[in-house]
Amino acid sequence: QPRAPSCRSPNVVAKRARARIVGSVLTGKDDEESDLDLLGDPAESTSLLTIAGLQIDAEKLLGILVSVLTHEGLPPKFRDTGLQAVQPP
Repeated sequence: QPRAPSCRSPNVVAKRARARIVGSVLTGKDDEESDLDLLGDPAESTSLLTIAGLQIDAEKLLGILVSVLTHEGLPPKFRDTGLQAVQPP
């Protein structure tokens, strides 16, 4: 019988953080050297270690570099203009 996913699994953490794709992958400007940028809305209980764990787990799962960002961690110019194109909205 399949086990329920751990509350610490990447899929569960990503859903709780409402992870969305941003950056070059979203705009189609990615190349072989590009990483996958994920933007999350962490809960109050989300720690830096949780975000780092999500990044490490996503990299292992996908086999590519991943950056996990929060709104506050975005560069100011992107924060103002780039958030309209995040996927899923």
